[in-house]
Amino acid sequence: MTDTTLQRPTRDIQRPPQRLDIPPDHNELVVRGTFIEKDAKLLEAARAPLVSARQMRETINTLVGSTANRTELARAAEARMAVVTKSFDAAVPALEQRRAAVEATITKTLAGQPDSHALAICAHFKQAPERFADASKLISSGDARTAAALLNAPPYLSGLSPEQHDALRTAARVKFCPDQHGLSQDLERAIGTLKSVGSAVVKQVGGAIHTWGQADRDANAIKKALG
Repeated sequence: MTDTTLQRPTRDIQRPPQRLDIPPDHNELVVRGTFIEKDAKLLEAARAPLVSARQMRETINTLVGSTANRTELARAAEARMAVVTKSFDAAVPALEQRRAAVEATITKTLAGQPDSHALAICAHFKQAPERFADASKLISSGDARTAAALLNAPPYLSGLSPEQHDALRTAARVKFCPDQHGLSQDLERAIGTLKSVGSAVVKQVGGAIHTWGQADRDANAIKKALG
């Protein structure tokens, strides 16, 4: 009688594991921007986790082509992955903190000085037939007083819709805080990239580690089956 235990599939233990794909949008150079690039240290900090993730996968891919020992590869990759994950976990909050500080500066600038005529300014625009167009022109011309009055009051006091109010706020940010506004946007994109790539790397490499570690589990199962 044939011993079917010996014929049980073993997931091809000697087959080299598959290489890890590195999408172009996972490269550290995707973190860029006119304003973040003005700060070399900040740019380096934002790119560092992506550099670590790329180098890890490049190293793993090199080992994939030179070793069939998937168990050791899984163990080494798991240790390296822990370091890479920590770099993402540290970078994201640091960038969020920097962006919060930039936003606080913008808010303070747009708040302006206390103005006893702020409500009267809002009332004026509420009566104006072209209130949004008029306000836009004044903000574009550099009228910080009008910007502060309108933006630091609820939109209904000046007869603006929430969408118009937001549009004026963006225009004021660009006019009065161009560098801070630009940096905040660059940081927002960088944070989104790190979150997206970090999640993808954890899923990809974690899945590979699980698959490669299966060789060890299969070997133990075979030993147990054979007694």
